[in-house]
Amino acid sequence: QYISLRSASHDIAVLAARGESEESLRARELPPRAKLHLQRAEDHVNVVVRAQAAGPLRALGITMEASTSVDLEPGVLGT
Repeated sequence: QYISLRSASHDIAVLAARGESEESLRARELPPRAKLHLQRAEDHVNVVVRAQAAGPLRALGITMEASTSVDLEPGVLGT
């Protein structure tokens, strides 16, 4: 499950760094029960994808998250 969170975090961060709109990024399909947290700064973007663990770990209330920080590509405006 972590690998799918990590992959989603990376893919969305790269698209955000290339200038894709927040609306478009939020419309992307995420792993089951995952939530997207997106933070743009002047020179980079930080993406966190967080989800409650599945299977036996879910009963323990474990939450997993993966984050990716990527520099904005030249010409892309931050906040």
